Amino acid sequence: MPLEDALRGIVSDLEAEQRRRRCLEQVQLVRSRLQVAPNSVTDGEILRCIDCLFHDVYSTTPFEEDYDQLIEALSFTKRPLEGLQSGELRKAWTRFLEESETHLDFPLHEGFAWWYLHRDITGHAIAVLEYLLTMIRRGELGDYAESYEAWLMDLFRACVRHNLIARARHVAELIGDYHEDGFVSLSGYAEILPQVSALRYPEFGQAIEEDRVEVERRLCSEYGPLFQKLHEVTRSLVIDAELWSKANLREIEPAAGPRRWVLAVESEFHEKVFQPNREILESALRRGDSGKRLGHGKSCSVGQVTRLIRFSRNENVVGSGIVREVFAKFRGGPQFKGLDPPEVLVDHREQIAHVTERGPYTLANCEEFVRIVCKSCWIFKFLEAIQPR
Repeated sequence: MPLEDALRGIVSDLEAEQRRRRCLEQVQLVRSRLQVAPNSVTDGEILRCIDCLFHDVYSTTPFEEDYDQLIEALSFTKRPLEGLQSGELRKAWTRFLEESETHLDFPLHEGFAWWYLHRDITGHAIAVLEYLLTMIRRGELGDYAESYEAWLMDLFRACVRHNLIARARHVAELIGDYHEDGFVSLSGYAEILPQVSALRYPEFGQAIEEDRVEVERRLCSEYGPLFQKLHEVTRSLVIDAELWSKANLREIEPAAGPRRWVLAVESEFHEKVFQPNREILESALRRGDSGKRLGHGKSCSVGQVTRLIRFSRNENVVGSGIVREVFAKFRGGPQFKGLDPPEVLVDHREQIAHVTERGPYTLANCEEFVRIVCKSCWIFKFLEAIQPR
């Protein structure tokens, strides 16, 4: 290492240590005042202490115990939020920051949200998470897209616990949108789907749960060996899909069953076929567009699954042979003959995802889907075909 670089490193370390000492001195003065004359300390002073602790001492979230006294002393923490509706909660953290005339970097907002969540101070956690969601919508957190899923899932769960049912349903729809855009994993989206059904139709809650148990029992009986081989996310989706494909429930929400069947195909193909052979199969998907990659954890859409199957059969295209070698490892391979995803699987997925452009998904659509995909048994034949030999 050149001498100049070494000297710069030493100077930088000394400056960091000086900032750390100054921060701890400042924090100690505020702590002392909080014990002797708590009303003399402003929210702005407390927030500046928290800011310097994060940037000059710890730099991590969740917050260390050293933050506890400071956060507990904030007027925001002491403010009762339990009775507020979602619209008021969405503005609560913004107003507090404006009143304290303080600007905080995004990691601190995440730290506050988790601090409140871990202490079951749910209303306050919702207020901060709503602020993060606003920052996402404004495009201010593009560099932190890997955190969107955790924040959205935390917000959904917190709204459910706080009995903000309408807001929880809206956040669930956002999670679906962010899944479509590659920011929420399929497993994350699949986790909330059963809860969404219960929230949307609370009057049927007990009956739906009882039906779900019966559906699982029947699937175990009819497809026992296959059903047990399915990845746990796929298995949950198949149960929910079969449940919402029943005649009485598909009349209530026509898109629910088809949406879950599509996700089940994408989930199982991702876990069993794509992820273990990601480099080869992603290269095949990127033919003609070398810069396009699937996001981390993002599953292939059913359209991409269809493309890979058709690509494997085209012996005149460079690279198809290696895809056939991959597919040969599975029960339906090497070319999955007779098991192409039906057109309705791809087309209906697009319609459900783009209702605004293509119009509502109707009961007639659902019945067509169930007839072609389910009653023909294609779905279970395909799930069996993508199991390793």
